[in-house]
Amino acid sequence: MVTRPLPVVVGLVAAFTTATATATADDGRLGRAGQLAIRGDFDLRLNVTYVKSPRGDTDSSTSFQLGPAADFFPIEHVSVGAALTYARLTADLHSFRVAPRVGYQIPLGELLSLWPTVGVFWQQRTVDPKLDLRERKLGIVFDAPVLVHVVPHFFLGLGPRVSVDVASGYVYFGDRTEDAPKKTELGFVSTIGGYF
Repeated sequence: MVTRPLPVVVGLVAAFTTATATATADDGRLGRAGQLAIRGDFDLRLNVTYVKSPRGDTDSSTSFQLGPAADFFPIEHVSVGAALTYARLTADLHSFRVAPRVGYQIPLGELLSLWPTVGVFWQQRTVDPKLDLRERKLGIVFDAPVLVHVVPHFFLGLGPRVSVDVASGYVYFGDRTEDAPKKTELGFVSTIGGYF
């Protein structure tokens, strides 16, 4: 019986190529298709403020802000996700913001990457509870943090943020509306997160 080595060699090369491609696609780096990143729009703050008036009266308030975010990579390096932010400034003053976004993760070597995202946001903030006065905004936000991959599946980052209000208005007494100032904000965003 004569064996033909060519089909065996072709089969081994195909198996090796498939295994190598799988290992490369799942090398543990951020941005691979199918990954989920929970990230550091985790802006968790807790402030306790004590106010003492000239008459000697004291008052205190506790405020906090929580902003979890998640991004999914449906294809290599392209992310879709959203950030939710809730802030309690005083017992009666609250703010809620939702910001869906898309991004593109760019490797910059073994330990660094750039992850710019652009999205829209909708925000509602209580201004005066007695008048049932709320401010509502619709805008665009752009972040471009440079990430440092400290250990596999974990990162820290810092980068510029631009936020522009497209529409802004006040709603009071439940149904009355009025235009509100539009803001453009330039600043920095820090991030911390992990992915799996």
